[in-house]
Amino acid sequence: AVDSSGNIFIADTGNQAIRKVEGAPSVGALTSTNVKPGWLAAGAVGDVDVAFTTATTTPSNGKIVVTFPSGFTLSSGATTAIGTEGASFDGTETVSVSGQSVTITRSGGSQVATSTAVTLELTNIKKPTVSGSTGTYSIKTTNSSDATIDQDTSVSADSLRHSGSNGGEYARCGRSEGNPSVASGAASVLFLI
Repeated sequence: AVDSSGNIFIADTGNQAIRKVEGAPSVGALTSTNVKPGWLAAGAVGDVDVAFTTATTTPSNGKIVVTFPSGFTLSSGATTAIGTEGASFDGTETVSVSGQSVTITRSGGSQVATSTAVTLELTNIKKPTVSGSTGTYSIKTTNSSDATIDQDTSVSADSLRHSGSNGGEYARCGRSEGNPSVASGAASVLFLI
């Protein structure tokens, strides 16, 4: 028999008992989700920042899976990895790529508590070569057996712009030491027509 909560009741005749098997656990909804390429130039290769807030505790050996829309190239030129900005949780991570998904597998460290803001940076990801909407991303957390804990399957798309003749590479300029609001140094300017 099954009740309205999805619990299953089984007759255990050998032990003269009724056993209750709880229904499948509900999946939590990640909040404050964002996947943001460092540059929004079509075809550019660079880092991507990922951010979300957990709804449910993620175990210390859990996983974070980020799925990119078609058109992105993962491990472009080098293997996708955790970037220099790192991750906001402790322990060690291994990064694997399969199709359009990057999986960050945690080991050691502590669990990530409910309502924790998580950030991480992924490297060597090439944006689609066509300007316009990227399509939506997906982020989920899982346990070590790949059972989904929390997810957001509709993380907002980004809008890519034409990369121009410089291939999407932009010079960064330094800040004047005396006045942080005044920039000094060289800058490249791209005019979109």
